[in-house]
Amino acid sequence: MVPIPQYPLYSALMTLNGATLVKYYLEEDKAWGVSVEHMQQQIANAKDLGVRLRAITVINPGNPTGTILRRDDIENIIKLAHEH
Repeated sequence: MVPIPQYPLYSALMTLNGATLVKYYLEEDKAWGVSVEHMQQQIANAKDLGVRLRAITVINPGNPTGTILRRDDIENIIKLAHEH
């Protein structure tokens, strides 16, 4: 999974390596934070398409936003990764 917006290096590397890009969108109205519900939905959609997720990219501080994720966002991403 790769956050959007993101520096294009991540999506380009995935394309070069034949990987499937699964996006999760950062929420501007949450200071470019994450929505675990949205990430769960993106995971479910990917699994429905037969995609086997292997990693979650966390860009912190964010590029291009410059935002630093809140502690609870980071903890939620870790819990999500552990769950899946």
